[in-house]
Amino acid sequence: MVLAAGFGTRLRPLTDEVPKPLLPVGAQPLLVSTLEQLGRAGAESLSINAHYLVSKIDSHIQSLPFKVQVFSEEKILGTAGGIRGALDSFRAPNVIVVNGDMYGPLPLDRLLEDQSDAEIVLLVRARTRGEGTVGLDAKGRVIRLRGEVFGSEQMGGDYLGVARLTRSIVATFPGEGCLVGDVLLPALRRGAKLSSAALVDQGLTDIGDLKGYFEANLRWLEETGRTSYVAPSVSLPRAIHLEQTILGDEVEVRGNGELRRVIALPGAKLAAPLTDAIVTPRGRIVRRPESAR
Repeated sequence: MVLAAGFGTRLRPLTDEVPKPLLPVGAQPLLVSTLEQLGRAGAESLSINAHYLVSKIDSHIQSLPFKVQVFSEEKILGTAGGIRGALDSFRAPNVIVVNGDMYGPLPLDRLLEDQSDAEIVLLVRARTRGEGTVGLDAKGRVIRLRGEVFGSEQMGGDYLGVARLTRSIVATFPGEGCLVGDVLLPALRRGAKLSSAALVDQGLTDIGDLKGYFEANLRWLEETGRTSYVAPSVSLPRAIHLEQTILGDEVEVRGNGELRRVIALPGAKLAAPLTDAIVTPRGRIVRRPESAR
């Protein structure tokens, strides 16, 4: 299941026009990349939850060559509530849940191979003790969350927004609430250790904000060996020079000169020259954050 119901407020103004799950990273929307990876890993069923601009998400899902069930939330139910609402679609005893704003190869083999009997297994990048968003004891159980400590910490780590949950534990989730704040923390406070960690040495890129979004697209160019990318539907004037630029489907370019580090979302219209910018379908130019340079 991919959690995709958020408003994407940190990605505004991009998400004023495009729901966060449909923002492209490279040649395809982030949501499609994540779903494809889950499918290749052998998922028996694929589902997402959605709320903001749900009609656009649903329309895109219908165009995919594989089946995905969309759970439309009239109001946002939170991570725990969203997962609980999809319980009846989970056919296997375990479900992999992925936050909808994580980009990169999902090391799902670590979750699938993990032999822990914990009902919730978090994918965690290891860090020094006391660092990161979670703390682990000697057995790899989660004992630190949101600054609260419930045991002797041996290692820190960053939760990467990917988890394996048993279907039985999902059945106990609240109909509305947060996986960390309303499930894991209360369990730790009452002495129950529901969660362990599957450790990896690689990270995923969080595209929850403009900096992360820009970095994810530049990372995609590097990983695919491209200097730039132009969608097949784009006709590019000969006077345009590209450098670290991504032009999505149906983008229109006019003018002459260089487009350097430009991300043009599908349907955007823009004029060269332009540097360090994202261009929305309505033609809005969003400057690259200084922190991403």
